[in-house]
Amino acid sequence: MNLTRVENLQNCYNKNTVTLSSLLSKKKSTNIIQFNFLLDLDWFMTQVPLHSRNTAKILFIHGIRDIPESSQLYPNTRFLAPHIPLPYGSHHTKAMLLFYDDYTMQVVIHTANLVPGDWYFKTQAVWTSPFLSKKTDEYIKSGRECEFEKELCKYIRYYNIPVLNRLAERVSLYNFEECKAILISSVPGIHRGKELNNWGHLQLRNILNTKYQMKFNTSEIKKESYIIAQMSSIGALGKDDRWLNKEFGQSLRNSISGIDSKVNIKLIYPTVDNVRNSLEGWNGGNCLPFSNSNWQKQSNYMGKILNIWKADNSGRTKAMPHIKTYTRIDNDEISWFLLTSANLSKAAWGTLQKQGNQLMIRNYELGVLILPELFDDKKKNNVKITNYYDNTNKIKYSSNIKTVAVPIPFDLPLTPYPPKSVNSDPNTTSPWTWDVQRNDLDLFGRKYCP
Repeated sequence: MNLTRVENLQNCYNKNTVTLSSLLSKKKSTNIIQFNFLLDLDWFMTQVPLHSRNTAKILFIHGIRDIPESSQLYPNTRFLAPHIPLPYGSHHTKAMLLFYDDYTMQVVIHTANLVPGDWYFKTQAVWTSPFLSKKTDEYIKSGRECEFEKELCKYIRYYNIPVLNRLAERVSLYNFEECKAILISSVPGIHRGKELNNWGHLQLRNILNTKYQMKFNTSEIKKESYIIAQMSSIGALGKDDRWLNKEFGQSLRNSISGIDSKVNIKLIYPTVDNVRNSLEGWNGGNCLPFSNSNWQKQSNYMGKILNIWKADNSGRTKAMPHIKTYTRIDNDEISWFLLTSANLSKAAWGTLQKQGNQLMIRNYELGVLILPELFDDKKKNNVKITNYYDNTNKIKYSSNIKTVAVPIPFDLPLTPYPPKSVNSDPNTTSPWTWDVQRNDLDLFGRKYCP
């Protein structure tokens, strides 16, 4: 897992980062499958290496209304806009399936739209699988099942589009056992019965209930145990915290030991000043579609748990976050980490209806959950998830401990929003909302007019 490169940063902050071009240039591609929301086709094609640009078959499953006019210039491209059955839903997944001429493939799950600004000036992250080979006859005869393959094919088949059904069949030919992650997906629709726990936050709840074992008993936790939700957009969650704290919150708090109601949820979302001082100035707020009306309705409970976007350790305080992450911290240790396209919204994660017997989801979303249990090593006594950008020297390496580094871009401990007072600056104490005019000048000398 890596952050993406950000333009105009010091080289030390772009170490071990990736670009769209680097992701597409590892080998010669025969097929490139892109799941995404927004697409700048001409720019995207410049990122495809010359050896594949005109020969690889490229399929876009997208969320834009119309096929780009320039598509006729690229006869090797094809476009699919999936049907969204519920109003206000979107195809928000960000993923790639890359098939190579040596008969291997690779899966990429990420957070960036296929537009230049997302890859040049935003904080984004990318998870990449190893190069995957086709299953051997011996593997097929063994009858072993891989959860990653099962979940990926289930997600692809849900579109119920012939070309994607064939894609799922092709994907099922590969061995995914080296993928040390769990897919967490959302698909639009009303899910009930056997499907109830297969999608959205109930899928996450079910996975944590069966896979995540708390390392500490409640009595052993000497420091705060909490969950961080960091997003680029906040939806209409309601006038009270029932969905955030009791429904979605229960899913986040789950474990094999059950739901621990004492685990607090903390939010990270940029302030107005975060945006004004960003690399793009006010334009950096265009990727942060939080409405003022939703903030006014939700401020009574959200204001207490909001933290500013501060990412000095990764050099990305001024690179507005389009990344979405959910992280559990116990005793200052990372217990699990989720990278996803899903923002903090009912549309993305789903909302329970009919006394909890059905889950309504509006969006397509996809993410990867990282758990220590996935990396069990017989030669090591313990597995720990560490933060690649931890500059506090807290990470202690041991011959008996296997460490798995994830790129958490924001600084820990978190920095709460400053308290409001009569003389406080609202730009530092209020979250960014994109439908309010701003008369203060950004670093380019511009005001903001929505």
